[in-house]
Amino acid sequence: MAVDLRLAEMSVDDKLQAMEQLWADLSQNPEHLASPAWHGEVLRSRREQVLQALPGTDPANREVVVR
Repeated sequence: MAVDLRLAEMSVDDKLQAMEQLWADLSQNPEHLASPAWHGEVLRSRREQVLQALPGTDPANREVVVR
C-alpha cells in the first residue's frame, strides 16, 4: 500500500507527530521488528566502553553498574 504523505507540505511538528504515531503502532508488535546485526555489535561495543570507563569499580560489580 503506497501512502502519499506530502512531506514537503507538512510542518516539522506534523512530521514528528506522524513519526510518533507510526512508532506507537510498530512498537505494539516488537516481535515483528528484527534488529539488524550491526545494532547488536554497536550495543556490545558501547557496553564494553562503559565497562572500561569504570576503572575503580570491582570487575564483579561492573555488571550491576551497567544494568
